Amino acid sequence: MHRLVALSLFSVLAHQAKAIENNLPVVVAVPEQVTEGGVFSLLFAGTSPDGCGLARDSIRIESDVITVVYRRNNTNLFCTQALTPFRVPITVFENGQTAKAGTYKVRIELLDSVSQQTKLLSFALVPVTKAGSPAIQPESGHWNVEEEGPYATSGSGVSFSFERQGNTAVNISNFYGGDGSPEWYINSGPMTASVLNAPFYTVSGGQGLFEAYKPPAEVEYSGTLLFEFSSPTRGTAWITQPIGSGLLDGLKVMPVSIKRFNYGFGAMNKALSGRWVLSSEGASTLSAQNLDFVPLGDTGNTLNAYASGEFRLSCAANAARPNLLNESCVLTRSGTTVASFDRVGYQRLRGLDTAGKAVSLFRVD
Repeated sequence: MHRLVALSLFSVLAHQAKAIENNLPVVVAVPEQVTEGGVFSLLFAGTSPDGCGLARDSIRIESDVITVVYRRNNTNLFCTQALTPFRVPITVFENGQTAKAGTYKVRIELLDSVSQQTKLLSFALVPVTKAGSPAIQPESGHWNVEEEGPYATSGSGVSFSFERQGNTAVNISNFYGGDGSPEWYINSGPMTASVLNAPFYTVSGGQGLFEAYKPPAEVEYSGTLLFEFSSPTRGTAWITQPIGSGLLDGLKVMPVSIKRFNYGFGAMNKALSGRWVLSSEGASTLSAQNLDFVPLGDTGNTLNAYASGEFRLSCAANAARPNLLNESCVLTRSGTTVASFDRVGYQRLRGLDTAGKAVSLFRVD
């Protein structure tokens, strides 16, 4: 019975998400994800609170940020106040421009003709994958704030628990309310490359500890959580929340650097110790190798190394961010490189062998 109630809750969330998308402004990429060297356009959709409408003022691309600025067509006070749906296609790349690998941050802004200040109307992430490179897949588990990250906007007590099954991810977030009381949130949806973009909901009024079961009394829409993953164990949570219920009310957005929590793997120079299985699509001599990695001695603060018989795993470390898992690793056999890994996690390393075939290391103990 409890399982059925949980499934019903997810069904309700899905329907609410559809309803919200029809009333609040959103911006999406078309197609949702593109490969490096390709192009994409944007679709800005929602409802406008007056008949004057909006006109595009400018569009600019600065590094990985795309900013589209709109202005009011008319400031006449007698414009009709009827809600009018709109769908505006936006061409992003012109004159032979193409998308680069990474994640674009898209900002739709409204320009105030009097103050010349802008307010944020909508925000989105658009992932662009590198040709021939698999999308980054975050590890399931508990994630917390990375205080050394580029967005140190939050502290302890804020955390995220992920469960990824195939292309679908479910997230439970733990925050505090404005009065300091703990709150938990839920969101789920399909991942687009290395990005999860889904509405999140505050869940309250449910079963207390040792009490008889009762479903949550309230599931309230609270905004959108966008997760941008730069590796299997680190990324950025972009938390957005509407200021009001209309297009012109604006949007709040706050990025938070996050990392997968290291509960039991020890210091970072020992975190990849243990038994692993090597699997490769290429040379059969690599496939199904059992490797018992033991950390080598002090290798400084920019390299962590492990040995297993004739194999050695050397992993680059980030001296400026010592609490992060390694960014990349190279596997050698008797001094000869056999594989390079650019997707490093606590449970799995993914990369290519010297023939360009996919290769993985899986932790088994």
